[in-house]
Amino acid sequence: MSGSVTVIGGVSGNTLTGILNVPVAFATAGLQSQLNSLTSLVEANSETLNNSSVPGPSVTAGLWEISGTATVDSTVPAGYNALVVEAPGADTISGDGAANFLAVFGNNSSVNFNTDGGSGTVYASGNDTLGVSGSAWSIVGGTVGGVAINVDSASTFVTLQGSSTAAGGFSNVVGSYSQNLNVLAAGSNDFIITGTQPTVSTDTVSVTGFTTILNEGANDTVYASGSGSFVGAFGSSGGKFFFINDSSAASSIIGGVDPTTGLISSPGSVTVEGGTGGGVFDGGTNGSNSLVGGSGMVTLFAAGTNNYLFANGSGSGYNLLNAASGSGDTLVGGSSSSNNVFFAGTGTESIVSFGTGAQTYFVGTLGSETIQASTVTGASNSFIFDQAASQGGGTDVIKDFVPGVSQGVINLNDGISGVTINDIVSLSGAASGTQIGLSDGTTIKLLGVNVSDFSQSLVGGTKF
Repeated sequence: MSGSVTVIGGVSGNTLTGILNVPVAFATAGLQSQLNSLTSLVEANSETLNNSSVPGPSVTAGLWEISGTATVDSTVPAGYNALVVEAPGADTISGDGAANFLAVFGNNSSVNFNTDGGSGTVYASGNDTLGVSGSAWSIVGGTVGGVAINVDSASTFVTLQGSSTAAGGFSNVVGSYSQNLNVLAAGSNDFIITGTQPTVSTDTVSVTGFTTILNEGANDTVYASGSGSFVGAFGSSGGKFFFINDSSAASSIIGGVDPTTGLISSPGSVTVEGGTGGGVFDGGTNGSNSLVGGSGMVTLFAAGTNNYLFANGSGSGYNLLNAASGSGDTLVGGSSSSNNVFFAGTGTESIVSFGTGAQTYFVGTLGSETIQASTVTGASNSFIFDQAASQGGGTDVIKDFVPGVSQGVINLNDGISGVTINDIVSLSGAASGTQIGLSDGTTIKLLGVNVSDFSQSLVGGTKF
């Protein structure tokens, strides 16, 4: 919201006036209370008022105001604990590193302000640029947006709002090496860079607007609520994303793709709770990614090793679960999911489905997969083996299949030539069923399925 606040001071020509009115673009109640206290201290002679536009003796403590028309390039005098700017033009100001400092920049101002240490609160209502260092700072951006913030203080809380694109094409921009960053991202197109220097930073971002986050080595926790959404990505020094989507909108974490292999190549590690909004989520190559979808539809990509992918969304589309090239991946279609598509990798993985609709399993030429197909009444299962004569040697086990309850189709990809069936034989004992040997060295074991259900040609699909 927009409004105005008042504080003692202001100028008329070269004369101080009683009250300075400062138009601002954020909620004013808390700020006005702070300024009322400051005004009372000045009136009681406990603080000194110094307006840079009025000639007079230099004082060493109190409230410094800039309310004239001249552009100011200066440093806050030592000992001052408050700064109010309501002046047109672009002002460049350095702080004095004071503790519990208060800075207020009005709508008509464009301030380049560096705190130079210390602690306190900055209300940045216009298109302001802030350099924040020191111990603990709170930064409040206005509803017009356009705030650019470079942060390396120990602890920083930032509120972003607005839709202006004055800050580098985004509503607001934050570049942070803060050791502890907390952001309320309510802008229409915020951009946040989180990093680590010299130790790993811990950041929390609450998203109610739209935000892009580039993680350069930090541990980031992101919450989306309302209709908020975000896009996350890792830089060259990927850290960790922990994302909880309580929003109705979809979000995404995007990894880089190796142009040679087509696989995710971004560093870092990702934990996701997809919620109702769902989205597209790529894991990081540090592995141990946990990508869990809620009631929203999801597309999930594993990376590295030991990943857990879970989809539970139901709708007219498909959940897509993609294994990586490493080992230890688990892909699960939950009991509330409808249609799921599973893409096996070239490592060792387990695929389990409890889906109620169409279940499709693309099994590669390498690796070892254990597949537990859906046995839910009405579910269908299609197993597609993308074989090539020059590759192969994997072992694929399809277990717990119940003929007559689940529908099943197995086929070799029609478009691939050079792979033939060597034999189809019975398996006996505890793991009874059918074994299919292919000429590329691949072995397919279907547990609980009779050999009489297969012909010597699987091309085009053989039902069982």
